[in-house]
Amino acid sequence: MAHTFSGGVHLPFDVIHLIISELARDEDIGSLRACSLTCKAILPLVRNHIFATIEVDNVDGCEPGERPPANRFKRLLESDPSIADYIRSFKYVEFLNRDHDRPRWPVLRNATSLEFGFSYYDDYYGSNRQTWKNIAESLRTSFCHSVSSNSIQELSLYNISFPVSLFHEMPHLTSLEISNLTFVDVADRGRLQKAKLTRLLICKIRTQARDLKSLLGGTFDLSQLQELSMEFLVFEPSYDLEDVVGDFISASEQLRTLSFQGES
Repeated sequence: MAHTFSGGVHLPFDVIHLIISELARDEDIGSLRACSLTCKAILPLVRNHIFATIEVDNVDGCEPGERPPANRFKRLLESDPSIADYIRSFKYVEFLNRDHDRPRWPVLRNATSLEFGFSYYDDYYGSNRQTWKNIAESLRTSFCHSVSSNSIQELSLYNISFPVSLFHEMPHLTSLEISNLTFVDVADRGRLQKAKLTRLLICKIRTQARDLKSLLGGTFDLSQLQELSMEFLVFEPSYDLEDVVGDFISASEQLRTLSFQGES
């Protein structure tokens, strides 16, 4: 199938698709936007790349006098709700320990990657964390809708206390990255359908390594784990840590990359 441009130029649609894919690979947003103005038939191809990854950073992404990114994102989708269908990776960052009077996120039906966390300026991985019950209802509802309406495969969480029960909504999860995280509602994990993780990265651990292994092992299926990285703020006695390392290694049948870091 060919597409005819003004001036009688004919190009196979496959060639147009390849051109747009190359522009996206080079992150040439200006050229992609120019392509989107040529005709309606090309617009969905361009949007598939331009809106594939969306970051709403209310901490570092707001200049003085500007509307917060969350509000600008809301206005963008109000102008054209179909944009939400192109989003496959979504990041949302909010101020730590503040009132968050933010609009709800839209339902992102095609997202497979989700990052959600709280921070101060230039301190994404600080020492404080946001308790789940103190997060604004609009944000909690948005997050829950996002995980229940999608097949989330990659999840990143930081500086937050997180209900274990929500992992029940993510049976397709394969990659989990957490920093300065605590789990709440641990008693609910027995009812979960365990996701099979292949990648697990944990930073700023403030719990006993043995307790962490028990928690994660009871929440996820680690038999397919291929990459494991753990960073402890304070190393525990070597004999305890060695036992935990052995437990993680024995839990996985396909472990290829293993990294442990910490301060004594």
